[in-house]
Amino acid sequence: MKHPLSPACLAIALLCATAPNLSAAASSSGSAAPLAKGLAGKLVTVSKGEKRGSGKITPYDDTALEGLKYIAIYFSAGWCPPCHRFTPSLVKDYPKLKALNPNFELVFASNDKNENEMLSYMLEFKMPWPAVEFDKRRLAPLGRYKARGIPNLVFIEAATGNVISASYKGNEYIGPDSVLRDIWKTLKKEASAK
Repeated sequence: MKHPLSPACLAIALLCATAPNLSAAASSSGSAAPLAKGLAGKLVTVSKGEKRGSGKITPYDDTALEGLKYIAIYFSAGWCPPCHRFTPSLVKDYPKLKALNPNFELVFASNDKNENEMLSYMLEFKMPWPAVEFDKRRLAPLGRYKARGIPNLVFIEAATGNVISASYKGNEYIGPDSVLRDIWKTLKKEASAK
């Protein structure tokens, strides 16, 4: 399948600067605690407001993290054109992936400049998944999954923190579409084995 991002967008994705390291401790500590436990108390969702394009950030119900087998972290930002090209694919596929395996969750890790920009981006694309709370990004155990550019999607085994698939293979940018295909493949395989 051809990569939907144009060569120009891929070049921009490689140049997009990410926010400072979200967790220096996480990148040096391996996976001492399951990823889901490390995210507890650090996630939010967006509730829509009465006016079009309005909404607010609300705490995420951490009980939804219990029993997760897979987590995908989506490093992205509203100011990033390649992210705008890829995010609709995630929005479209997310409900189907959750229906296929309720033990899967997608988490948005914002590289926006502030919480308002993060909220605007989430509202614009109607992101139905949780996000790392803007002010708690450095506390979340995500540092080891970051890369130098966005959009960056990382598919992880929740209990171990091991990466199953990522937008980067070493220093080479593969892109998030390949990861999304791997998520589908893994969840379908597991569903058919039941």
